[in-house]
Amino acid sequence: MAILQYIIIGIVGLILIVFSIIMNNRAKTRNIMSRRHYSISQDIIEFDEEIDRTFASTNKEDETMNCIYCNSVLTIRTETKKLQNCPNCKREILYCEICKNLILRGENILRSTKCGHIFHEEHIIEWINVKNICPVCKKPLNNNMLETHVPQRKKVSKL
Repeated sequence: MAILQYIIIGIVGLILIVFSIIMNNRAKTRNIMSRRHYSISQDIIEFDEEIDRTFASTNKEDETMNCIYCNSVLTIRTETKKLQNCPNCKREILYCEICKNLILRGENILRSTKCGHIFHEEHIIEWINVKNICPVCKKPLNNNMLETHVPQRKKVSKL
């Protein structure tokens, strides 16, 4: 019986020693991690500064373009980049649903016959090659469901 007690005391002692070693190593690891200094490479800093310079040098002035329906000059606010209707003819200003840029006179425009969304031709063709759905409403879409969209000018009645 005495031998069993010595064995149990020895095992408990070993457990305490192992536990003490583990706790000591954790404390050392925490100290090392808290003293560690992380550095960012100079390339990343230079790239970040280049991006800042690029955005700072972009033109902050308003843009002008011609309405694709009535050809009147439109002023597009740089900060919003969005016009809903032409102030002259009141027609909706068209935007590509993929790149979100204005559709300008002379650009090739395709319209979905299924949902009516309008796109730059090169953008929707590339999109359909990857996914056969409308990028806006997710309805099935393929090349056969696209038609050339020609904005119709406002008809002026002659007196």
